Amino acid sequence: ATLTGVFAHPICAAFGVSPDATEHAVTYLRVSALGLPAMLLVLAATGILRGLQDTRTPLIASVGAFTANIVLNVTLVYGFGMGIAGAACGTVIAQTGMAAALLTVVIRATRAHHAPMRFHPGRVLGAAATGAFALGGLQLVQPRDAAQFVGGVGQGAQTDRLSKGVDTLVTTPGRLL
Repeated sequence: ATLTGVFAHPICAAFGVSPDATEHAVTYLRVSALGLPAMLLVLAATGILRGLQDTRTPLIASVGAFTANIVLNVTLVYGFGMGIAGAACGTVIAQTGMAAALLTVVIRATRAHHAPMRFHPGRVLGAAATGAFALGGLQLVQPRDAAQFVGGVGQGAQTDRLSKGVDTLVTTPGRLL
């Protein structure tokens, strides 16, 4: 977000539009960049919820955020006369609200699955290696049967393992099926 704000002018100028449009674009980009961390949280939470087979909650959150964004934009741009910065502020507020709502759902799901809520970045690779569904080291679901194929494993060993059935398959580059 900080780099986007710092380099907003060169980024917008690269599109080759008029100087007036560039200044409005820079204003919008600098303000809306504040919503990038919230959107990263939204993407992470959406991925976790998809892993839990819940695609409805992110959809509802998106519709709510889009609706809030419309109301906030009209209010801030026309009601408070904030112009393009008001539109960006409305977007940031809507994104932050959506992130807060989805994180609340994810925290509840974490508790329901009795998963630890400690952040352990080092567990990401370990989780992938064991075939666990994880994001940022936060394990939410441990599959019943996982298989890991590392590049260079013969095709016979791979097909033999697959014939026994797996819930999760983790592979690395190399000679795979």
